[in-house]
Amino acid sequence: MSGAGGSGGATGVLERPRERRERSPGLPPARPPDEGEGGGRGRGGDGGGFERLGPGPFGLALALLGITTLFLVLITVWLFLRRPAPDWLPGPAAAVRALWVSTGLLLASSATVEVAARRRAQAWLLASMLLGGAFLAAQAFLWWTLWEAGLVPASSGYAAVFFALTGLHALHVLGGLVFFAGLALELARARASCRPAPSLRLGALYWHFMGAIWLVLFTLLYFVR
Repeated sequence: MSGAGGSGGATGVLERPRERRERSPGLPPARPPDEGEGGGRGRGGDGGGFERLGPGPFGLALALLGITTLFLVLITVWLFLRRPAPDWLPGPAAAVRALWVSTGLLLASSATVEVAARRRAQAWLLASMLLGGAFLAAQAFLWWTLWEAGLVPASSGYAAVFFALTGLHALHVLGGLVFFAGLALELARARASCRPAPSLRLGALYWHFMGAIWLVLFTLLYFVR
């Protein structure tokens, strides 16, 4: 009996520290094993907005790097061709006004797309697309004005570089508008099915980049002559 009692007492002594640890109010409760790494997303979080984008940011960085390299090459050519000659002129007054109007439209579009990205709002995205389309229309009017004035790409160094830089930029703006159209469709489908709206941040970054490139081109083609 004494052996049994001693054994029971030893067991009780061994179990008391474990019971005290389990009942200690200072220790946090055990985490259920089924909450894992996705618990934040299950509560509606998106991890800052980039976890669900997958390889998108890396792909955008590569694309912007390639675009930057292309424009740097053309700007370098512009620097070699530029010279103090009578043909290095900004063109007719209507073309100069079209340059300023194009700049204002693209800056306004960049502001609206930033609002669209923050609010994930389809209406602001559509406004950005309209402003971007107006920018392309202003560019088309600009090219037509220069063409009517005889400033075709083969007429002078200024005209050749002008058409190359503005035309390449317009193509990238057009690509951005096509991408925005796809995002607008995704927003409409998400609203119809009550799903979370997709992120517009990558599209906004691309559009801001196009606006920054245009400011550089505008400065080179208009102010530096």
